Parts: sequence; C-alpha cells; structure tokens
Amino acid sequence: MKHRFSFQNTDFASLWQQEGAVAAGNLFVFSSDSGLGAGKQRQPRDAPENTAFAAGELRYAATKRRLVRKHFADLRKLRQMDPRRILITGSSGFYGRALVGAIRRTWPEAEILGLDVIAPRTDAPNQFEICDVTNPQLREWAVRFQPDTILHLAFVVNPMRDEERMHQINVEGSRQLLAVAAELKPARLFVSSSATAYGAWPDNPVPMTEDQPLRARPDYRYSSDKVQVEELLADYAQSHPETIVSWTRPCIIYGPGVSNFMTPLFTVPPVLTLPGGDNPPMQFVHLEDVADATIAILKSESKGPFNVAPPDWVTIKDLAKMSGRMAVPVPFIVCRALTACWWALRLPIFLFPAPLWNFIRFPWVVAPNRLTNELGYKFKYTSDQVIRLLLKDAGKLRT
Repeated sequence: MKHRFSFQNTDFASLWQQEGAVAAGNLFVFSSDSGLGAGKQRQPRDAPENTAFAAGELRYAATKRRLVRKHFADLRKLRQMDPRRILITGSSGFYGRALVGAIRRTWPEAEILGLDVIAPRTDAPNQFEICDVTNPQLREWAVRFQPDTILHLAFVVNPMRDEERMHQINVEGSRQLLAVAAELKPARLFVSSSATAYGAWPDNPVPMTEDQPLRARPDYRYSSDKVQVEELLADYAQSHPETIVSWTRPCIIYGPGVSNFMTPLFTVPPVLTLPGGDNPPMQFVHLEDVADATIAILKSESKGPFNVAPPDWVTIKDLAKMSGRMAVPVPFIVCRALTACWWALRLPIFLFPAPLWNFIRFPWVVAPNRLTNELGYKFKYTSDQVIRLLLKDAGKLRT
C-alpha cells in the first residue's frame, strides 16, 4: 500500500546533502513504496558508478524515511500534550463560559482565545474578539492565534424568524470554521451538536445510543441544522485523520443563570399540556456536567459522537406533580395551531414555532453509553435533580 505524505517547502535534496553521511551504508529499505520488503538487502551493482548512484539513492530514501517518522512522532507528541492554545467560538454563551472555567481548573496554563458576537459577562478568556462565525475575519484571528485545540460552540439555539439567516450561522458558519481548521491542522477539534439531531419520532427507541441513525425533523431548523453540521464533521474527520475530531449531543441543558426559549414552557403555564394526550420522557442535564464531560472527552482524546445526558428521565406528569400543577391532554392539532398563531403574532413568553411540539410529544431520550462505558464518566446530577433545580429557581417547586 502506498503512503501519501505532504511536506510543504521541504527540500529533500538539501537534506540529503546535510544528512547523507548518516545514511551512508544504509543498504536496507523499509519504505512501503520502495518495492523492497522490510529487511531485504539491496544487491550491489558491478559498475562503480552504479554502486555510487545506488548508495546516493538509498541515502536520499533514508533521509525521507527519517523525516516521515519524525513528522508522525511530532503529531503523536502534540496529541499527548495538554491543550495549550485553545480557540473557542461562542465563548460568551452559558456553555462557553462554563467551559472556560472548566479549562482553567484543568489546564491553568492554557491560553484561551474567545470569539463571539457579544462580550462575556463572566469567565472571560485570556483574549477575546467580537467575531461572527460567518465573518471571513474568523480565519484572520485563528491564523494569528495558531490554536492546537478548536472548540466550536457558536450556534443559534433560540428560534429565529429569519430561518435562512439561522441556517447561514449554524451550517455555513460551521463550514467556514472547518475550512480554517483544515488549514491550521489543530491536534483537536471539538463541536457541540445536540440530541435533537436524532429527531423526535414516535418510533424512537428509549433510550437511544450513539449508534442510532440521525433522523432530523426537517420542519424544525435547529434539529435539521445539527444533522447537517454532523455530516460536515464526519467528512472532515475522514479526510483529516491527523486531527482528533469529537462532538457532543446534549439533551436540554440547565444550570444557574441558564435561560432559553424552552424554560417558560415548564415554568409559566398554570396547567401543563400533554400534547395529543401523550406523556413522553424528557431528559435534563446540568451545565456543570456538560462542561466536565467535554473536558473528559478532550483529555481522553476520543473521537466521534458522545451523548451527554443522565441515564434517567422524567415526564410531564412528573413535572406537574413536582410543581403542584395539573397535566391536561390537549389535541395535538390544537397545540400546533395555537402556537403557530402565537408565533405569527410575535406574542411574548412562548418564543418558539409550532414544529417544536414534536419534541414535546415524541421521545428523543439518549443513553450516555460512550461517556459512562468508555470514559468512566459519572454524572453529578440526575434529570430529576436538574428539573427540580429549574422549578426551584422559578419558584415553582412544591414537592
């Protein structure tokens, strides 16, 4: 099998002249593309000039082999080293700030460059720049910083009415980041995906492992974009084996100060809705666990997807009981119709489009098999504890 190596700006002829003395007398060729088997001695030729040519050829091949070995040895050393220069997109969000704090506890000497559209309120990185992931300036900052680790968290979570713009940020922004990574060749590339990439479907197994095929809900932009980003990631990982590429699929995240478009759904209504009469299982993961799991993945140098969710789950009826409220069945068509009107009228509080109801009615529960079995990670909080914390912070916890 022929091996392909790329050594930009490498003058093998000059290196041969510099190191030829070391390679002289090396009559054994181990290169798989040389046509000679490992340890097979090259036969000397009768003519002195041919013998000299053969010796020079072998010295040249030996020099190239040494550089190849050094190249991959350097890559292995880079992977084994702790991250020293970390670039984080979306560093000002709740996930980004929690991760900055976790990095400082784990690798206090690491230099962090944060990129986001707003400045961080807490846990500021060492360097910060206002930068949209769709802005070509992203490459400029990355090239200047020269990261050995890239953490891509920039993603629009809350639904936007301009879905084309949302798609541009989520997918095309990720595409641009991957192009920058392909140029810089960092040792590690990590991306935050979502368990919504599995899609919310009535026939989903409960729970789903990382081997479950992704089935996006095409009518829900966030889920659909996550699937497209994962497809880009899979292609990148295959074409760039020198980089450790990993990503997470967290469930609903909650922690101190976290607020998103789904929070009011569980805290505001005096009566909770059972869409279509169903009482589906739901999962909640604490922000601290999300950050710690990310660190565990980076430290293990593991590749591929990781579900990030506690192994337990709760239901809407459980939430109703915890908060002292009723859970009432409502026809699914009514849920969608009312929400569509609410969204179209731009009314406050419930800021999501009608397709989100699929993720409230149908299961998308995941099993953290790789985290727990491969990395030995233990969650600090259960889903039950996280939802109780959410209800307590909202003043709704009763039992």
